[in-house]
Amino acid sequence: GDRLSIVHFHPEVMQYVTRGKEKEALNRWRIPVELGEKLGLKDEDKCPDPDSNGEQSYFALPNYSLERATADVERAEAQYIRKAKEFHVQNATLMAEVAANPSKHVLKLNEMEHRYTALSRSHQEEKEMAKKYLSEKKALERKNERLLRGLEKLARRMDKWESTQKIGGTSNRDAKDVYKWATGKELSEEGFFGVEPTGSQTYGASQKSKAWVDPRLDRAAQVRWEDPSISIEDALRTGGFEFPPLDREGEYEKNVLDSEGVSVTNRKTLLHAHLQRRKKRLAKRAESDPEAAREYEARYPP
Repeated sequence: GDRLSIVHFHPEVMQYVTRGKEKEALNRWRIPVELGEKLGLKDEDKCPDPDSNGEQSYFALPNYSLERATADVERAEAQYIRKAKEFHVQNATLMAEVAANPSKHVLKLNEMEHRYTALSRSHQEEKEMAKKYLSEKKALERKNERLLRGLEKLARRMDKWESTQKIGGTSNRDAKDVYKWATGKELSEEGFFGVEPTGSQTYGASQKSKAWVDPRLDRAAQVRWEDPSISIEDALRTGGFEFPPLDREGEYEKNVLDSEGVSVTNRKTLLHAHLQRRKKRLAKRAESDPEAAREYEARYPP
């Protein structure tokens, strides 16, 4: 009986026939519509169902006959001969010069080969340097991300730290104690975010401590508290935080950093938490203070 061989497929079809096993069974033995039309396939040769990407395609048919293959070979040979003749015509002067003085052109070819080798070596070195630079850049970016996460975590700890907590057996007097406990280093005089800490720095051992809060956060909370119609973003800006506009298309707030490298999302989270604490304090006062109760009902109607 007749046998089927790879030679029965057109050369442009072979890549679709010999490629590895597809994950999707629908994509097997298919060729693009453009190639099928080029090979003269008809509508009845189209696959009845689209492929996994929803595209129409033709069956990869073994319709490459010996006559077509012979014609393609003859056409390729004629094209090669034509281009060879064109090359001889276009480069007749150069070929005559080479025939007259071959040593000159051999030296020139050797020089060009050395230059090519040097350029290839230089290109390879630059590729290695670029690869090394990218590797170092990614390592620094990962390190920077870890540092930012650590700073944000530390900021949350400092914001939520209760005055009754102990650090090394002594009372938590201020933010400097928290920073030293978390990092093992002394906090600079500028404070954690370059802002002078509020409150006394010399609490006694028996004195109640006060958790350190960024004064810009206090100002932002006060602005929002006095005018709830102001957005969180505008309140943060009014409080003193600096960050680029948030209306850029495709930009996520968690990727936008303020002037100190802290994400805007984290700043908003801290401000929301600050406002929630104010709400809880007002609710507690409202239990015994009629004026506070009226204020709470006005702010948070049932």
